[in-house]
Amino acid sequence: MPKEILLDEVTPGAHSCMVKINVFACGGIAIGVVAQHKFFDGSNLFIFVKTWAGMTAGGGRAHTYQSPDFSASIIFPQNNGFPQDLTSASLSSVFVRKGKPATSRFVFDGHIISKLKTQATNYGIQNPTRKVKSGAPKSVVITNAVNLRPRASPPFTSASVGNFVLLVSMITKVEETDLGSFVHQTREALSRIDGDLVKSLQGDQGLGNLCGYMKRFRELNSKAKSDGAESISFNSGCNMGQYDVDYGWGKPLWVPFLGMVRSYPIFFIQLMDTRRGKGIEAWLMLDEPVISMLEHDKLLLSTASLDPSPLQIGSLKSSL
Repeated sequence: MPKEILLDEVTPGAHSCMVKINVFACGGIAIGVVAQHKFFDGSNLFIFVKTWAGMTAGGGRAHTYQSPDFSASIIFPQNNGFPQDLTSASLSSVFVRKGKPATSRFVFDGHIISKLKTQATNYGIQNPTRKVKSGAPKSVVITNAVNLRPRASPPFTSASVGNFVLLVSMITKVEETDLGSFVHQTREALSRIDGDLVKSLQGDQGLGNLCGYMKRFRELNSKAKSDGAESISFNSGCNMGQYDVDYGWGKPLWVPFLGMVRSYPIFFIQLMDTRRGKGIEAWLMLDEPVISMLEHDKLLLSTASLDPSPLQIGSLKSSL
């Protein structure tokens, strides 16, 4: 992977996107793409890759191309008065923790996801499972990254170029939260990012409203951290059409999440689609003792496969 620009500061003349192509002796090809988060978020990056692939493949597929929409500076006018203490780099301090996290990957087959969804919506679940380790915090701050494009009213085009992401956090009590209540609490938190909120971030008053939102976000996370709460950030790359990318050689065998090529001092969970079967790959970056516990947890391993080969995905079995 080209990784020089993942965390680099953007300067005049700097690369906004880098691509690395690897050709293997067997004839297989791996294409790695990274981009500055200031210019692309995950949703828009995949639109860019699919459009690039479609243009490359040709074959009368011009109608499938999505021209980039550069109207972000009109929707959200640029303002040099943006406070430096509210930039993403400054706010990341509320998530930073000591130590070097370990990384692991679990793959859930599609039919298991369906069963888990059914369980999560059944608030009468008896004896809900909790993952508790010795010395675990009483509270956890869950932060989700939200794509603003479909939540605007009317929605912004999916081809809108820019970082159309807002973070939302919620605090959950470890000993009081089961699967159903966790799902309900998460949905309630995400529902606050609606058309009215997105509208309030636009126009002349947008900067002030955004600053107010980010200050409340920082205060919630800072207070929780000072009270001993743990922080975990979630991000989803699902339903973005990664497996529709075709340069003319056919669709990809595997689209992994490679944002973890560098280890960050945070707790982070990334969800990705599987190639078929509507499954989900969960990439975890957590403390090594937590990762070790999960990798040996019999219940978890009855529902998910630990780091399977991409060739196996789609034929995985579960005992759930």
